[in-house]
Amino acid sequence: GRQTNENRSVMKKVALFLLTLLLPLMVSAAYRTFQVDGIFYEQRDASDEFVNVTSTPEGIAKYAGDVVIPASVTYNGKTYPVKKIGQWAFWECTGLKTIVLPEGLEEIENSSFYGCTQLKAVTFPSTLKSLRGVEFSREKGAFEGCTGLKSVYFPASMLTDELWTANIGWASFRDCTGLKTIFVAGSKTA
Repeated sequence: GRQTNENRSVMKKVALFLLTLLLPLMVSAAYRTFQVDGIFYEQRDASDEFVNVTSTPEGIAKYAGDVVIPASVTYNGKTYPVKKIGQWAFWECTGLKTIVLPEGLEEIENSSFYGCTQLKAVTFPSTLKSLRGVEFSREKGAFEGCTGLKSVYFPASMLTDELWTANIGWASFRDCTGLKTIFVAGSKTA
C-alpha cells in the first residue's frame, strides 16, 4: 500500500523531470530542414508558409565569407518567404565577414550571430520587428560578442514604430567592444 504510493510518487517526479528536460528539444525540432545555395532553412511546422535561416548541420563547415540571405527561397516547387534568422543560426561563425539581410525579414532570434568576430557592419531591413536579446541563462544576445562590429544601421521605420524600441532585447549588442557608430535612417546617433 504505502510503499506503492511512494514509488508512484517518485516515478511521477522522475517522469516530470525528464519531460522538462525533453520539452525544449521537442519544441525546437523542425518539421523540415533543407539547403538552397549553401544556406540552410527550416520550416518549424508543416503549416508554416515561411522559413527561418538555420545553422549548418553538424559535420558541415560553419557559414563564412560574404553571405546574402534572399527574401525568399524555392524548395520542391514551392516558394517560401524568409522571415527569421533562427536561434544559433550563425553562432560563432568567426569566418563570417558580411551579411546582407533581406526586406521581408521580421525577426532575428537570440544567439543568432553570437561571436561572429569578423562581422564589421549590419544593416537591418525596414520590415524587421524584433531583435531578440536574452531570455534564459544559456542564451546570448542576437549580436553579443561580435567584437569586430563597428557600425549598425537601423531603418527609418525605427523612428516611427513604437514596437522597435520595445523589441530590441537587452544584451542584443553586449560585448560588441568595437561598436562605434549607430545610424538610424541615415543619421549618425553615436
